[in-house]
Amino acid sequence: MSAIAPTRPDGQPLRLLALDGGGVRGLVTLMILRRLMYLISPDNPPKPCDVFDVIAGTSTGGIIAIMLGRLEMDVDTALAAYRNLSKEVFIPRKRNRILGSRFQNFIGNGTFDHKALEKIIKSIIKEALTKQQCTGKLEEAPLLQEHPKCKIFVCVSMSNTKTQRLRNYHSVTEEHIECTIWEAARATSAAPTFFDPITFSNGATFRDGALRDNNPIFQLINEVSQEFSSREIGTILSLGTGVSSAISLGSGLLSVAEACAKIATDTEEKAEAFTETYCGPGGKFRNKYFKFNVTQGLQNVGLEEWHKLDRTWASTQDYLKSQDQRERLNSCARSLQGIPKESAAGQGTNAI
Repeated sequence: MSAIAPTRPDGQPLRLLALDGGGVRGLVTLMILRRLMYLISPDNPPKPCDVFDVIAGTSTGGIIAIMLGRLEMDVDTALAAYRNLSKEVFIPRKRNRILGSRFQNFIGNGTFDHKALEKIIKSIIKEALTKQQCTGKLEEAPLLQEHPKCKIFVCVSMSNTKTQRLRNYHSVTEEHIECTIWEAARATSAAPTFFDPITFSNGATFRDGALRDNNPIFQLINEVSQEFSSREIGTILSLGTGVSSAISLGSGLLSVAEACAKIATDTEEKAEAFTETYCGPGGKFRNKYFKFNVTQGLQNVGLEEWHKLDRTWASTQDYLKSQDQRERLNSCARSLQGIPKESAAGQGTNAI
């Protein structure tokens, strides 16, 4: 396949990417994306920020969206950063039985240490922006960009309010929420019982949007219809983090397991509802929507089980090698290049 142009003139059909949350299993989305970038240009795989116009993510999918869009990482660099993040962050912190609940309330109630997450996120940001020859206090760089190469937003929530979107661009419909890159990454990953909420300098407290929008596909379509209503949609790519049995946890953490079960249900229901609404016969996005999600091998890989990353890698490789998925991946890559489905006869078809 020939390489696509790194930039596209205004008015061209939009290419959209939605990234599900999934803890350490965010590795799955990056592996699928890596394969797609290779199919687009084997000799010189493009960066996702040069392919997609808008990227949306929730929870760990939000962190990946920031890596790919705001920090403009190539997929291999994002994979390395994500593996390191998983190993450093998803270690349940010990409860202090001697000092009791008052001490626990002081350090926080999240199962995992938010300070460890903040530390590694800031490190990733500093390294990425240093490579771009940015100056200043890089760890405190704002999420907002005046002219972003790739527009991204991450899903968060405030208490019981609807899902909010933290953007790296100015919205034409909503007031901008000021935050740094690391604050946005922390906010979208602050899932109930996983990490403590984060309070921004303006006093607003955020947690991630996973209980409502772990699959951000509807948020993405709604955003595009509000912000870019004059633009046609060319390709919609939605990447899951693997199908599991109610998303297991390996440590017997009951409160976390309950949250995971709700997240898993919401994620699959969103995918099914989107397909039924937009991708049936005559559907608006029937020939434009691609959903990839590893269906076998990850049933017993918990969201926090970083020591099972090798199993996650192997299961995803098996998925990518299957004939059905190879055909669909080729079809998706051609769509991202703007090649009409009709001209892809014999090259694989888009299975909705």
